[in-house]
Amino acid sequence: MIRDFEYKGRWWLLEKTDKKIEGTLSFVHGEDITLELSGVFEQDDPEIIMGISDDNKITLYKNLLIKRQDGIHSVFIVEYVFLGKHFNQPQDIGFSSVSINYTYLEEWLSGLPFKYGLQKIKLDCLNSTLSINHSSPAFIVITPEQHKHFRWYEETWKDLENFLTLVIGYPVYPKILKGYGDDIQIADGGTIKEEIEIFYSLTQPNIKKYLYRSDMIIPFPSMKDKFEEYINNWFAKSEKLRPIYDLFFGTIYDPSMYREFHFLALSQAIESFHRCVYGGQYVTDKEYELIKDVLIKAIPDDLDEDFKKSLKKGLEHGNEFSLMKRLKELVNQFWKNCLENFVRKKSTFIDDIYNTRNYLTHYDERLKNKAVLGEDLFHLNERLKLFLTVLLLDQLGITRNDICEIINNRERYNSILLLL
Repeated sequence: MIRDFEYKGRWWLLEKTDKKIEGTLSFVHGEDITLELSGVFEQDDPEIIMGISDDNKITLYKNLLIKRQDGIHSVFIVEYVFLGKHFNQPQDIGFSSVSINYTYLEEWLSGLPFKYGLQKIKLDCLNSTLSINHSSPAFIVITPEQHKHFRWYEETWKDLENFLTLVIGYPVYPKILKGYGDDIQIADGGTIKEEIEIFYSLTQPNIKKYLYRSDMIIPFPSMKDKFEEYINNWFAKSEKLRPIYDLFFGTIYDPSMYREFHFLALSQAIESFHRCVYGGQYVTDKEYELIKDVLIKAIPDDLDEDFKKSLKKGLEHGNEFSLMKRLKELVNQFWKNCLENFVRKKSTFIDDIYNTRNYLTHYDERLKNKAVLGEDLFHLNERLKLFLTVLLLDQLGITRNDICEIINNRERYNSILLLL
């Protein structure tokens, strides 16, 4: 995944197997995967390109033509590379299992899986098992009960990637990805699984040379007895919480994002979290329909049509809790012994989030003086990230007291304490 590579060989389309073009597939860390050909295909953006380099079978999936010159030269950006097998159709791209080596995985494990006898873990909601191969490098292996398509594995390893990012506290990336296919015979008459290495480009990954256990939020040794429970909770809730994952982890993986975009993503993640986990309606839908009908009938007939439409549209979500109410409920739940150590005043913290979100959403000048901007917005974002970390740790099944102890004893949060 992260290593650079270059494969020179011949490339062709499935429907044009007699037309093979010389070219080079290359990848440089932090850049796109590209295929440069000494010729052109008749199809601009072929979904599948086949290749052979020495004895390596290669399948390129999702290919975008970015340059074509006089029928003698063309360049493609490649989204996925499968090294070790030819897949004829997109629906054929599948595996019996996948193994992943992530950044910081060895540091997070701290050499403990064998020592504590970690065996295969059943992932009930995925009808799969998870095991850790603590070799060098270490691999996490996902094995479903049935052969699965590549896209299923991609969603699964990304959910696992987010789990590790949460408990490690820094963005985690796949370093090595391997898929295992059909059984193939070997010289002694036995069989082994086909091994297919998977590549896709990572845009400027932010990777530390080394990460110490003291830098992490929850190293594996601290959760070893509860790991099976936590990882099952994570996957069981992933579908419901994925919008929150996308918003929250998006800010972790892209620290260069403008502060304002960071804030809007984090505040939306908190609001969405409350909606997904707790719901939040003042009355039942049936009761609200009666209230809404009364309010709509009360709109004067002589108003501008666009104005009337705007009023009616506003009533569509009138039964949902406001952002202010959602913030109060969440902050109150996690205030004692936890958030109170990182926030000066509860009401100010809630007001800052509410007013800043409204100002950045509507840019109403009347709200500007109440909004948090500039350097102070950076510090507010750090508290929001901490807040969301606490909310997601709670969803793993970690007790509130343990979450408070974890947060309060991590050196990484000292900078937030110093800002009080």
